[in-house]
Amino acid sequence: MIDFREHLESRDARRLSDLIAATFHEACRAGSLDTAAQLVFALECEVAHSIRMVGADRREDGDDVAAVRVRLRREVVKLQAIETASEANARMPGPG
Repeated sequence: MIDFREHLESRDARRLSDLIAATFHEACRAGSLDTAAQLVFALECEVAHSIRMVGADRREDGDDVAAVRVRLRREVVKLQAIETASEANARMPGPG
């Protein structure tokens, strides 16, 4: 489990979008792709809300969203390859 207190040390990491992105990466590491997909949506909502409320900050929030979308696509492709290999192995006749 991530200790979010360590992420709160720096000024930039105090943003909710940073915490959501960190949680997204943890969900990917844990193989929880449904949760990761929901966190992408949450990140998109938070970035949109932040821009509406205070304007864009110095860092490019859009880059954060783009990066997590790329990671999610990569993880989904990896999972699909594993599932395809498992299905192919299940169809192979056993010995004897």
